[in-house]
Amino acid sequence: MRELNEVESAIKHFRKAVELAPADIDSQANLANALLEHGVFEEASTLFGRLARLDPSNAGIQARYGAALLAHGDRAAAKCALQEAIRLDSRLSRGHDMLASIIQQEGDVELAIRHYQTAIDLDPAIARAHSNLGNAYITCGLLDDAISCFVRALELDSSLALTHDLLLYWLNYSSKVTMDEIAGVHAVWRKHIVGTIPVMSHPKTGHTHGTRRLRVGYMSPDFRDHVMARFILPILENHDRHDFEIFCYSNAGATDEVTERCRGLADHWTDITRLSDEQAARHIREARIDILVDLAMHSSGNRLGVFARKPAPIQVTYLSNVSTTGLRTVDYRIGDPFLDPPDWRDPSYTEETLRMPHTTLCYTPPDELEIAASPFFATGRITFGNFNNFCKVNEAVLELWARILRAVPDSRLMMLVPKGHAQIHTRRFMEGSGILAERLLLVERVPKEEYLSVYNQIDIALDPFPYQGSTTTCDALWMSCPVVTYAGERGVERVGQSILENIGHPELVGKNLDEYAEIAIRLANDPARLANLRSSLRQALASSPLMDAAGFTSDLENLYRDMWHR
Repeated sequence: MRELNEVESAIKHFRKAVELAPADIDSQANLANALLEHGVFEEASTLFGRLARLDPSNAGIQARYGAALLAHGDRAAAKCALQEAIRLDSRLSRGHDMLASIIQQEGDVELAIRHYQTAIDLDPAIARAHSNLGNAYITCGLLDDAISCFVRALELDSSLALTHDLLLYWLNYSSKVTMDEIAGVHAVWRKHIVGTIPVMSHPKTGHTHGTRRLRVGYMSPDFRDHVMARFILPILENHDRHDFEIFCYSNAGATDEVTERCRGLADHWTDITRLSDEQAARHIREARIDILVDLAMHSSGNRLGVFARKPAPIQVTYLSNVSTTGLRTVDYRIGDPFLDPPDWRDPSYTEETLRMPHTTLCYTPPDELEIAASPFFATGRITFGNFNNFCKVNEAVLELWARILRAVPDSRLMMLVPKGHAQIHTRRFMEGSGILAERLLLVERVPKEEYLSVYNQIDIALDPFPYQGSTTTCDALWMSCPVVTYAGERGVERVGQSILENIGHPELVGKNLDEYAEIAIRLANDPARLANLRSSLRQALASSPLMDAAGFTSDLENLYRDMWHR
């Protein structure tokens, strides 16, 4: 029965076997394994713990004990059990893989990578180890290596839904893939993950051209202390409740103060973390949601399996990133005139793009931290900076930044770079490009309360590419630090343009990478211009459409009403 995936029935019979022969270790192991597979983690870990004490030299049982503890959330105990399993048998590939995941969560990515690699060396066909190794490479900023790992994992097991998501998400950060190639990867994902999911039917909606109150549902894993919440909170605060009834579907798991703020701003709140995609879709269908809005795309915690079932007659993707869900059941994606010029379309997009009149972002600054003078006037040297996720910083980005540094003598570059391999690689690459190590200020992630103050230490922020900054760009401008960027071919390469056009500073946007470098170099050599920007950028941002929460939300509601009329 267990082999036929009739796990509930198998558990019933395994329990009877243990009852009849309580000293039989094999029956207890069978029951524990079935419980683990069925998600009964607490009982499984208790039973495996008893077996481990009965047979302490059995490496396999120790490893399964570790797996059950890890699934139950007892990471420290799981680590001990897995270390013991590997001590008993160093060739347990799955043990190395699970131990690596714990070590990675503890922050020692270099050691985790060694264990992942050991797992793969022992069993090259263990698909999850390839995927987990890719995730570790992401932490180190090794994007190309990570993508290769995700591709290999899916070659071994095309059913790994999380790995499909990882690949589709991180491909947006790569400068080595085309829009057509991304469309092809989405097609593979649809075939293996969502292609056979049945689509729900909907009753006739009645009149659509009236002004009845529309039911709008937002679904997100980020209704919590997360940067995405900073962009959705002002919308929830400003929705017209006479015309719109707001539902929030949270897949956030753990809650915090931000979760409670979001909950208080919703007319209806549902935690879907423990609901299957089918259960969540039926709940939404029964609530008769008119427009269901995805706020995650392929990022961590997404519930695209719900959208594949189409529980609402109109489905939209918004905010997560400048890309696509790849789902035929999502009708629209929300863009703006700069991200999505009227005469342009990305072939990977499965949705129709509807444009906000000005911007897709409604920015909320974290606090009112005081702005310091441009540090050049104290140090006599220009400090460039970048505080984006290091995975956005590929070798093409480093080469362009090295070119800028070479053209501005004595200038420095401050970057957010994880310790270990990422910092070593960055220093070696930049030294090979003619930039001595002392001109690099490589810092690790700072506490949230100190983050904004770091912008007071740089004169000019440099945008990465192809996936440009959004929150970090807005944060830099809030601290009156100018950001230099360019407008590229893909939507992800026009985020900076959209932000800077909306605050009235298109002169900081190059038409290409050469112009990007020229703008940065000219600005570095113009102290008067630097001082002027330092005194004016915060006000330019504050008075722009990016911070007009009421006007932005009204424009968004007009877009929703237009979708409904269509």
